[in-house]
Amino acid sequence: MKLFSQIIPKKIPFSTLIILSIIVLAGFLRVYRLSVVPPELYGDELDAGYQAYSLLKTGKDIGGNFLPLYAQSLAEFKAPLLFYSMVPFVEIFGLSVWGVRLTAAFWGVLGVVVIYLLTKKLFNNFNIAFTASLLLTISPWHLQFSRGGFEVILLTFLLITGVWAFLKGLEKPVFLIVASILFALTPYTYPTATVFMPLFVFSIIIIFQELLKKKWSMATTKIAVLVFILVLLPFTWQVFFGRASDRFSQISVAVNPEIAKNINSARQLDNGFIGSLFHNKLLSFFHETSRNYFWSFSPQFLFTDGDPVGRHSVGQMGELYWFMLLPLLVGVFVLLTDSNIKKKNKYLLFCWLLLAPIPASLTYTGAGHAIRLILLLPPLIIISAIGTSRIFEKFFKSKIKTTIAVILLILSVFNITSYFHRYYVHYPVESWRWWQIGYREAFSYIKEHQDEYDTIVINNTYEPSLIRFLFYMQYDPKIFRQQFTIDQSQKGILPGIDGFKLDKFYFGTLSVENKGANRLAEVLTPKMLYLASQRDEIVGDLDLGIDAPKEIRVLKTITNPLGDPIFYLVTK
Repeated sequence: MKLFSQIIPKKIPFSTLIILSIIVLAGFLRVYRLSVVPPELYGDELDAGYQAYSLLKTGKDIGGNFLPLYAQSLAEFKAPLLFYSMVPFVEIFGLSVWGVRLTAAFWGVLGVVVIYLLTKKLFNNFNIAFTASLLLTISPWHLQFSRGGFEVILLTFLLITGVWAFLKGLEKPVFLIVASILFALTPYTYPTATVFMPLFVFSIIIIFQELLKKKWSMATTKIAVLVFILVLLPFTWQVFFGRASDRFSQISVAVNPEIAKNINSARQLDNGFIGSLFHNKLLSFFHETSRNYFWSFSPQFLFTDGDPVGRHSVGQMGELYWFMLLPLLVGVFVLLTDSNIKKKNKYLLFCWLLLAPIPASLTYTGAGHAIRLILLLPPLIIISAIGTSRIFEKFFKSKIKTTIAVILLILSVFNITSYFHRYYVHYPVESWRWWQIGYREAFSYIKEHQDEYDTIVINNTYEPSLIRFLFYMQYDPKIFRQQFTIDQSQKGILPGIDGFKLDKFYFGTLSVENKGANRLAEVLTPKMLYLASQRDEIVGDLDLGIDAPKEIRVLKTITNPLGDPIFYLVTK
């Protein structure tokens, strides 16, 4: 007992217990039922998991690049930092939901910790810092991406921690080295940082230039600049001479085909000099980007509708709780009017808030895109925490105001519980198509029975199936790279089937002339297992599980949560 009394403090501060409770809650909310909500790993999660598995087993990415600075996936090149951070989780939990999603959950919990540290550093106020960590803990926006294999949750953690380390470095310059590393690592997570990070770092240097000048004579400050350049240099090379700019070039507003179409349509009615003056790419680009930018702050995106993509939002609510509207407005008012808050800290938050939507606004699908706008969340959370703290400070000074505060608290609890009810009860059913459900069950059967068949055909038109095959079959990355030649469909790879092959596995679909259950029966051969798509290969509403042609033996029907068939595993 003496040993325990020496190890365990006799009295733990109340504030410490509160923060530890928040961390436990954050962990619980990010791992509870993680294997089934969201209902299944979608394509990018599977890709991230298999990349981590390939790095773990061979030190190379899927494309065979050794310790890549930009990783080659099947369809594109991607920033690799999430893959590297996923390696230890895949080592412990294997190629599984837990191996993939615990990585994001881990960074999500750490994000809750560092937003407390950052807010405490900014305002030296426990109530505001605690409120910020609590709001991020229960945030629908943050939870959505820390319960899936999304790169942006790591990006958010790095940025928040980088800002905290930067502010800490103004007192102890060695932390500037830490900040420079964290900031320089952000582009290795998600393309949004490529635009945001330089703008943001430049802004905070301007804001805190007087304090930085005092530190410039110190060797640590100069080392921090050098480290920042060295860490960022490989990525910069990839931007100009590699593949880092590929994704942005595909989704930039400048390449939106609708812009050219609208300009041509307008000029048919308004030709000549006037038409060129008012209908051109420059004005269209400005209109599109400004529309995207201001939509980021719209009530529809933040409080009522959210991101329309089912993987990015639970639907029927905004990215923030509606009860946060009043605290957010009060927080902005406090920042604008309270002279006790340091001006530099105010400028920091407002710069962060105003710069965060810029990367998304430059993309033609960027309006209301919760992933590309994730860097907007930290300043919104901190400002809401300021407002919440101020509201409770004022309201609890009289009985009437206390009553109002209690009512607001009850409404807030209702808003929060309604979100969790929707997330765990309705969302898994309603969002099944966004999470591409069905493959885990299909490949579980194929893996168990693969030795019974000489040929296995896997539909490749419902969703690209190769990455799903590699992940769920735990296919050896080294063997894959030896066998893999092409993933482009070839006509007649098997009689009546178009696709490509990997060993005895064929990825494709019935030839156009062979669509339908009867045609499927004709292409089946003895010792062939076929994963067929209800949508793409079975004509009409025929359910093979109930009424299959006598030539087809249905081994398993895979359905969605509503009971409708998605896939059939069939043989002759």
